[in-house]
Amino acid sequence: MRRLKGSSSVFFALLLLLVSSFVFVLLEGARSEGLKSCARQNAELVNESLLAGYVRPLWERYHLFLMDCAGEDGNLDASRIEGAALALSEQNLKKDDEGGKDYRMFYLEAENALMEGYSLVTDHGGMDFFSLASDYMKEAIAWEAAKTLYGKLEEAGKVKETAGDVEKIAKDAKREIEAAKQREEEEGKKSVKRVNRAKAQEAASGETGENPLDYIGKWRSVGMLVLIGADADKISDKAIDRDTVLEKREKNKGNMEIEQKRGWYEDVLFQEYVMKYFASYQNPFEQQSGHVLDYEAEYIIAGKASDRENLVSVCERILLIREAANYIYLQTDAAKCAEALSAATLLAGFSGNPLLVKGVQQAILAVWAFAESVSDVKSLLAGESIPLIKTAADWSTDVGALSEKQQFVKAKKCETGLSYRDYLRILLFMTEKKKVCLRSMSLIEQNIRKEEGYDELRMDCMLHSFSMEYTYRSRPLFLSFAVVGGRKDMDYEWSYGRKASYLTGD
Repeated sequence: MRRLKGSSSVFFALLLLLVSSFVFVLLEGARSEGLKSCARQNAELVNESLLAGYVRPLWERYHLFLMDCAGEDGNLDASRIEGAALALSEQNLKKDDEGGKDYRMFYLEAENALMEGYSLVTDHGGMDFFSLASDYMKEAIAWEAAKTLYGKLEEAGKVKETAGDVEKIAKDAKREIEAAKQREEEEGKKSVKRVNRAKAQEAASGETGENPLDYIGKWRSVGMLVLIGADADKISDKAIDRDTVLEKREKNKGNMEIEQKRGWYEDVLFQEYVMKYFASYQNPFEQQSGHVLDYEAEYIIAGKASDRENLVSVCERILLIREAANYIYLQTDAAKCAEALSAATLLAGFSGNPLLVKGVQQAILAVWAFAESVSDVKSLLAGESIPLIKTAADWSTDVGALSEKQQFVKAKKCETGLSYRDYLRILLFMTEKKKVCLRSMSLIEQNIRKEEGYDELRMDCMLHSFSMEYTYRSRPLFLSFAVVGGRKDMDYEWSYGRKASYLTGD
């Protein structure tokens, strides 16, 4: 067999070295892009894994996705989340075999996880909670349904503004009558006029000498629950420690801004969230043992310490709405205006001042509206409905039958009116949103603390959005074949910032 001899020139050897180096550089470039992709995917995956660590009772009871960012001492500790993120990264990137990691194609090492920013549910006066709750309710309430509800709420607000302070009208008229009496006495009117005035007053007030303009003050003096005839034994006696509630204490604050979506649609959605997840006087939950208060919606509106105080405050606010609505209706009823004018003439006709008589007429209408409103509230608490603006057929009281010791009966039923829960919606709509948010979270915090293992839960340590910066390192693989004495140390480093949030818009 004949042997063949081979040879290579120096030029060819150098050319081969250059070509092979070029190929390895290309391979390393492709590998570098693959490493970057792995790093980005890992950052996204770790963020998603962190979001999965939400507080389960908050989701199960209130449909809130929130992550607990409290340390072992109960205070805010962002490093706890950073440690968890780094551990997840290391677990995701660890090698699957026992071979040397230096020569795995896409070897990556998680070097650091730093939380750049975070938002707590209590941030911006509780409006972050508003965003979370309204965001969740978008799945339950369509835009069209919310628009219809908003129209009713807006109408109720306009009624209160249009009527003004109804009770002030009665007080002002009473002062005007007293001033007119004093002026007459000072001017030394003839005794005959004084006699006529006394007779007129007696005819107007009856044998008891009662003045209808005094009724509101005397009725109010007995207390709201007595006025509406509520059964004291059936009213909850639960109370909350107002000194420890969320809205009273200093709260932790996040350092990341989120876009606040706030409009009429979000207002309605949030209001319906409160009505769905918080108990009220007419909507008690089955498991009340897990609630610090029974009348939660009333607390959110009034912010008092006890169920009884909150119920009284809400009833008084409903009374004011009904009083304004009833006063507006009375202005449109000619027969009732005539009755009020007759009574006003007897009370203030002695002055000879038609403007004063007209003012007293309005005051008597105000007293009448108040009396009708007490009957309305009594019906609402009994589970019946009352229209926002009544008609003559809906009216229940008679101005001539009113007395200081009035025994109020329930107002007439109305199938198409507003219920007690509807009036709660109106009051929520009228209450400052930041107060509503903080009071809602106070109840959530106190209620979840009754769950085993969550006795130290703090809503101002609950995180809903965060931004993490992940740092990854790797070393070249193919360059060591391309260059004599190629570097063996960690040459590559990438940092990726990623935001994560429970808000669907983020």
